[in-house]
Amino acid sequence: TRLRSEESNRGGRIMFQRRHYEALARTLGQNDYSNTSIDSFCVMLEYDNSNFNETRFRERIQWYRELSR
Repeated sequence: TRLRSEESNRGGRIMFQRRHYEALARTLGQNDYSNTSIDSFCVMLEYDNSNFNETRFRERIQWYRELSR
């Protein structure tokens, strides 16, 4: 099942899904978090999912920053 395949990816942990990345990007962008904080999130997210795309994530954060101005 889908849940079992996700669990097997990282030793029983369930990976974040696209909706979680989007929610984080929105929160980070709308609240103007520092680049140091965003760097920390990127490290965590890459550990969680080897398919994590840091460039795309940072672009979404920037998009939300511009949207909230």
